[in-house]
Amino acid sequence: METNIAEYLKSLPKHEPVYYFPNPGNGGDSLIACATFQMLDELGLKYKLFLPSKHDPAGKTLICYPGGNFISRYPNTRNFLNQYHEIAKKIIIFPSTIYGHEDLLAQLGSNIDIFTREKVSHDFVRKNAPRVNLFLSDDMAFFLDVQKALRQIPVLFSSFTTMTIPSRRIQKGNLFEFQYFLENLNGDKDGKILNAFRTDQEKTNIEIPSGNLDIAEKFSYGTTKRRATYAAYRLLKFLNQYDEIRTSRLHTCIAGALLGKKVEFYPNNYFKCEAVYKFSIQDRFPNVKWMG
Repeated sequence: METNIAEYLKSLPKHEPVYYFPNPGNGGDSLIACATFQMLDELGLKYKLFLPSKHDPAGKTLICYPGGNFISRYPNTRNFLNQYHEIAKKIIIFPSTIYGHEDLLAQLGSNIDIFTREKVSHDFVRKNAPRVNLFLSDDMAFFLDVQKALRQIPVLFSSFTTMTIPSRRIQKGNLFEFQYFLENLNGDKDGKILNAFRTDQEKTNIEIPSGNLDIAEKFSYGTTKRRATYAAYRLLKFLNQYDEIRTSRLHTCIAGALLGKKVEFYPNNYFKCEAVYKFSIQDRFPNVKWMG
């Protein structure tokens, strides 16, 4: 039932590039993008970052990665598909959680290949998008080469001019890490536990512990190749300081699992976390405990 996504990508035409459109979200989306760029590079595929202002999608193969952005409450992926699904040669939706937008799904044709990352979404798409080509795969973050991401310290800025004007998000992230370093300089380093519960619209009614760090938000640096590589490095490096991670963030959990940390994984406010846990985590990562 599960499709090897690397083998799928190998089957794409080698003589023409694919155009990758990542979700521009938080640090978790950066992990996804970093893993995707790693795989595309390892397979030797030609690819470009899709820029709607510069690229005509007609006759091209587009890779769209909504992640958790293809559910009813979010319009981004819906807008993307509405605009391009009839003119692109092929649109590949990389492993995502999908729910809602039934009217749009019913319009999608056989030039759309959809990968879901758990069985709940898979069953939903099979029911509501009968003409698409449907596949099932782990979330791309599970394919991340963590040691490579930690070993190859990325250079974010390519010139002195751009280095002097980092984005406001990165400035805030640098300040956060520096403040954290000072606060913990002489602290107790035994049994370090990170509480990293989400605080956005997908939070639940769980009581947020004191000192909580929604770390995926702290490292929202972007999903271009350079920024995703940089954000993944910083996020993994930060998480690697801890022995145990408690989180309701899917990709904070995945990062902790890949780092070999003890993880307590809590639900978000719809089925995403539990569905991915059951499909990709429970039988592979004994260091992760489901807290739902």
